[in-house]
Amino acid sequence: MYDEKDNAYLDCINNVAHVGHCHPAIVDAATNQMKLLYTNSRFLHDNLVIYAKRITDTMPKPLSIGSK
Repeated sequence: MYDEKDNAYLDCINNVAHVGHCHPAIVDAATNQMKLLYTNSRFLHDNLVIYAKRITDTMPKPLSIGSK
């Protein structure tokens, strides 16, 4: 992908261009991940809580969990 000044960029939006349609390695990786963790955030999973804590730990204190 190129901009108006002819600078080249890697298109990271379209995954088909990177790995092909139904690439077996990607299908296997996605299948294994879905077996490990259902990614719908309506359901609580320990890793979601750990992830949220890691994110909030990077925020300034007034934005972090437990701030007053």
